[in-house]
Amino acid sequence: MTELDELLRALLDERLEWTDFLELLAVRAGRKSVVRLTGQPDRLEELSRLAQMIDLPCAVAPLHLEGVFVTSLRDRFSRLRPGFPGAGEEGILFIGREEGISRALDMEGEGCPPDAAARLYGYPQCCARVYQNRIQNGQCPWVDSFLAEVRGVAHFPWQMNRMGRLFAPYLSILPDYFPCSPRCAESLNMAESYADLLHEAGLSMLEKLIRMGIENEEFYDVAVCICCILCGTPSLPETERICMSGSWTSFPMPGLRWRVPN
Repeated sequence: MTELDELLRALLDERLEWTDFLELLAVRAGRKSVVRLTGQPDRLEELSRLAQMIDLPCAVAPLHLEGVFVTSLRDRFSRLRPGFPGAGEEGILFIGREEGISRALDMEGEGCPPDAAARLYGYPQCCARVYQNRIQNGQCPWVDSFLAEVRGVAHFPWQMNRMGRLFAPYLSILPDYFPCSPRCAESLNMAESYADLLHEAGLSMLEKLIRMGIENEEFYDVAVCICCILCGTPSLPETERICMSGSWTSFPMPGLRWRVPN
């Protein structure tokens, strides 16, 4: 069984989450030096075995996560505390190249602000700044922040639909971070690089599955609408947002249409 087969089996067996699968593809292809995965001790042990099967170094950090708050969208925000995770606690596993793991252990152990974490894990600096200034301490729900500059009928590349992570089947081509806006050029470049990884691995059908859901316009109109309700509604005037189409016109909240450009 090849390394890719091991990753696919772990994904199908639900031992590996979709975003973790994408990140490990990036490490395996040399696009990233390290990724950070979280979980309770039994999951970290399972992921460690998987790392060995695909011939990647790994290390459990002597740190555990302490919950700070949970948003209405069920996003959990945590802070790091010294000490390995105990029963019921979540810890951190680094998988990647030796030098990347060493750097991650040092930086996370000393406290890693969002801009440093973005450099370490390869996320856009503009997104890290918005996260630190608006989202990190619960000042602004991330959906409000993400859509803050959107007006009227909005058309964005399918790759930028971060909201796909909120609704079944919970897929997005973006890894697990908060893009600063649907117009973020660096996030779009990152999303396209992950799509390239799927093509290079012979997994183009997985990209097609993601697009299939996002191209279902009615579903994503409704998804964004529900997301607005759970979040407390983005702070944009209703008159400047497009309402539901078709059978959803009676739905009381505004939404956005996400369409794939022709």
